[in-house]
Amino acid sequence: AVFLDSGYDRARGFIEETLLSQEKESSLGDPKSRLQEFCQARGLERPKYVIEEMTGASHAPVFRVAATVEGSLLGRGEAPSRKNAEMAAADMALKALEGEEANGLLSE
Repeated sequence: AVFLDSGYDRARGFIEETLLSQEKESSLGDPKSRLQEFCQARGLERPKYVIEEMTGASHAPVFRVAATVEGSLLGRGEAPSRKNAEMAAADMALKALEGEEANGLLSE
């Protein structure tokens, strides 16, 4: 409808502003998904998350989670929920993998 009403340039701008920016935002907001996509794109096994420790009172726990890829520990995260601890560990792991790739240590 935008294309028919306003032409190609306006339709392209609409798509970039609405659809593509939403896709970027949702992808950027989820480190676990980004880490999994990174690994899949490079033929690596899926990331694994292990609860290493759970401390604190039952009403206020703190989870410590490790993220591994191909058996290598790449990140750890701590948070009051398992999900958030996994997200923090995934974010750290993704940064480590991106750094290795940028330095030529990770082969594609």
